[in-house]
Amino acid sequence: MSLYLENKKEYFRQYYQNNKQRLSAMNKKYYEEHKEELKSKMKEYGKEYHQLNKEKRNAQIAEWRRNNKDQRRLYEANRRARKLQATPKWCDEEKIKEIYMNCPKGYEVDHIIPLKGKNVSGLHVPENLQYLTKSENCSKGNKVLECRA
Repeated sequence: MSLYLENKKEYFRQYYQNNKQRLSAMNKKYYEEHKEELKSKMKEYGKEYHQLNKEKRNAQIAEWRRNNKDQRRLYEANRRARKLQATPKWCDEEKIKEIYMNCPKGYEVDHIIPLKGKNVSGLHVPENLQYLTKSENCSKGNKVLECRA
């Protein structure tokens, strides 16, 4: 690295240390004034990054699953337990099985009101199940969507 770049780097490091509070206040003010614009840019960037790195990310997920089988089993066991706890005794389990068995190809069974939601938790009953495409289900995450007509 050239002497100029090293000196420049050191200069900015010192400048930042000496002006930390002022720079932090300026950044906070800028963020507050441009919050929506920055959020939409970050969302766009995230989608673009996801598309460009889909294969790499899938490989990372597969590797993590191979290397963390115990954690994965624990997660799946906890999910099954939540389902059991969210299934009332009066529930028609045969109807639930039927819903899963008749799931169209390319779709997943989704809980309209999630079993473990942020503000509300739903039940594992036929009335709380719907079919969504994998992409819709992934984008929905653990949220309750608006009612569809």
